Amino acid sequence: MHLRWTTELLEWRRRQHILARQKNYAEAQKVKKIADQLEESERNATTENWGLFLARKEAAFRGQQQSELQALLKRIDARRKEHIKQRNLDSKRLLQRNRNVQTVLESKQNVEGLKLTEEIKKSVMGTIPGLTASMPPDPSQKIPPEARGRVRRKKKASASGGGGARGSTAGFPSATPAELAQGGTGAGEDGGDANRTFVTSRGFPEVDHLGVVDGQAA
Repeated sequence: MHLRWTTELLEWRRRQHILARQKNYAEAQKVKKIADQLEESERNATTENWGLFLARKEAAFRGQQQSELQALLKRIDARRKEHIKQRNLDSKRLLQRNRNVQTVLESKQNVEGLKLTEEIKKSVMGTIPGLTASMPPDPSQKIPPEARGRVRRKKKASASGGGGARGSTAGFPSATPAELAQGGTGAGEDGGDANRTFVTSRGFPEVDHLGVVDGQAA
């Protein structure tokens, strides 16, 4: 802080020095007291003014800082909202992409499942000739394991009585209409055993050594 004295104070100091050089110390002492009081009042006024000046400067600086801070906060808030919006858009885009991928995978799995089902049906139907592709195999029409060993395919048509069994499309011997009307007759002999061929109610011929088909005597 630089003090600038008034002209009045400088004049009193000049008089003080003149009286002191003239060795008029009493008058010089009185002038000195007046000059000291005036200097103190000016010093206090200058200090007060300087304090007010600094306060105004500080207030202006704080106002500027606050304005800059508010502007910075606004920019930060705007960028934050922009980032949130972009993140939401990215999340929606990613979710939509995942849904599309899931839909494609589900469609592909469905198509592969249908193809596999058709292949299984074809392979199962291929093991049982005579069945159409539109009719799935019925588990109840399968030949029991104990009857498979007793079924004999007729390689030669029987000439006696016209009752020889004819090979069906499934590879099994079938009875003639006359035999069907009578409930089944003996179809032939194999190694001396009286094997009789019957057509059951399920449409499959069965041969029983004892002549019993599905629990009924022939």
